[in-house]
Amino acid sequence: MVLPEQIGDFTRFRESRGGEGAASAAYGYAGPDGRISATFIVFLPPDEPNFCKDYIAAGREALLRRRGNVQPLDPPEAPAIEGFPSAMGIAARYDFAGGVASAPLRSDQYYYCNVAGKWVVQYDFAYPADFDAATEIASFFHDLKVTISDAP
Repeated sequence: MVLPEQIGDFTRFRESRGGEGAASAAYGYAGPDGRISATFIVFLPPDEPNFCKDYIAAGREALLRRRGNVQPLDPPEAPAIEGFPSAMGIAARYDFAGGVASAPLRSDQYYYCNVAGKWVVQYDFAYPADFDAATEIASFFHDLKVTISDAP
């Protein structure tokens, strides 16, 4: 997969891959004015028949265990990757402490499975809890363009 350095108003500041031959990667993007960050994680799941179902269930359970108010979100459709179909997963929002001297933060997380027929994709948007990031997140999803090589 190739992700652009710029997605709308978001600029990539980090790219890490799981090592040579690994089918995983993580990308960090900073939004306008640095008020919001987006982490994009993608990997090939193990060849297990129930992996996606179990993965989404584990994601849901992890979100429910978070302290604070976890609320479900109606996520946008998973971004189409070069016209491949994608499957919806789960999305939630929760607040958490920023740090000793930091204001509270909010996280919007989106989990998708079977993106482009085989990939698992997670998005995590973090921003100040008193900031409405809905417009920026919608723009990120709208402007996201991903290409997939023909390599297996």
